[in-house]
Amino acid sequence: MKPIFLSIGPVNITWFLLFAVVLTIIGYIILKVISKNNKYRKVMEDYYLLELILGFVGARIVYVIFHLDVYAGRLIDAIRPNHYNLNLLGGVLIAVIVLFVLTKRKGEPFLVILNYLLVPFYFSIAIGIWAFEFEGILSNSNSIETLIYSIMFFVILVSHLLLFEKYKKVGLITLSLSMIFYYGLEILL
Repeated sequence: MKPIFLSIGPVNITWFLLFAVVLTIIGYIILKVISKNNKYRKVMEDYYLLELILGFVGARIVYVIFHLDVYAGRLIDAIRPNHYNLNLLGGVLIAVIVLFVLTKRKGEPFLVILNYLLVPFYFSIAIGIWAFEFEGILSNSNSIETLIYSIMFFVILVSHLLLFEKYKKVGLITLSLSMIFYYGLEILL
């Protein structure tokens, strides 16, 4: 497939951008629904957009750090991100670290907020991975690889949903497992 979903004059909308916008909105709705009876609902909604931005910035920073040789002498290119040069683990780490610091500073329950924010994250990753398939960059020969990643994140999402209100630390466990499985599959596939 082609990376461009829609072209309107000089403006190109990629599959990634389409998925990102739609899934950001759906993720916010999911967060509102699952947190409707939680006293930290408003706090979680406030952190949602912040975490998206921090995750994107963290994903870019870590990618650049791991590829410094590519940006040697071309520092301006390091601040021109696109979805081809992001690091998922970097985005997750930066977002979680900043969330931890902010919640501790404000006396808010980090684990509770993390558990709720992970629901739209897993959902968005499970669906969003297909943007790369539509652009033809994740798996060149068939859709099996994308399907495996998508199923993996859906299984983690369901596991997390079943446990996150009962066990406070489940978010740290599911997040760790999701990164191990994601990068493990990347090596295997």
